Amino acid sequence: MKNLTPFKKNKIALCMCALMLAVTLILLAFPVNTPGVTVQTKTSNNTFVGDEKYVKALEQVKETAAQYKDAEIIETVTESVNNKGELTSKVAFEVYVSSAALNGYQLIGRGFSSSYVLLGLLVCEIAALAVMLLTLSKKYLEMDYHRLPVNIRRLRKIAAVLCLVALLLAVIFPLTANRDFSRTPNLLKKAGEEAMAAEAGLLEKYARLHSGVIADGELSKYLHRMDNTLPGSWWLMLPVLFLALMGYVLLAKGEI
Repeated sequence: MKNLTPFKKNKIALCMCALMLAVTLILLAFPVNTPGVTVQTKTSNNTFVGDEKYVKALEQVKETAAQYKDAEIIETVTESVNNKGELTSKVAFEVYVSSAALNGYQLIGRGFSSSYVLLGLLVCEIAALAVMLLTLSKKYLEMDYHRLPVNIRRLRKIAAVLCLVALLLAVIFPLTANRDFSRTPNLLKKAGEEAMAAEAGLLEKYARLHSGVIADGELSKYLHRMDNTLPGSWWLMLPVLFLALMGYVLLAKGEI
């Protein structure tokens, strides 16, 4: 871009920033997390795949899975050798049911820690573009970076920092989502009734989250069985925000 005029260079960078914001808004309309819960676990000792005990256990978990719309049967086979030198096998089944997938805008309204991370990401990126637009009058678009007034350069650097914060929040989001939908329910279950009573508001959020899977009044039985799935599409957010950051750096420093 060294051969481009300041006007063309700034215009390309601005278009990149605006386009990446549009892509971010579109990506947030897709599922960003799918909470779920294991509604049944069944272990069958001294069982080999295909034998009578295996078939009987599988039929039982299939009956449970048939009661739910998005149920998945997870099978684990563990083989070992006993002290007599004989091969033994243990089969474990889990019925995992996914609750309704949440897009970014739905999750923002749920009030979890990950909700605020997403909200922060969105606010930072919108604010970055808004701050940058304040510095992009026609006069400044045509001006080389080194000739810009000090206050304009500072504003552009602030916009770049805001975009960097948005990128960092995108990295943090999967960790906070896992804490919200898996680790925290598990810790509440281990802490006991007193801790659960103190977190009544949080439990109400979990009840609404899994309302189609867990019956009223039975939430405490399943807290330690909650989990979540992060869709692969979330990771598209990172290159999108990185490209936006490159645009802001180009506007703030005059080069990348």
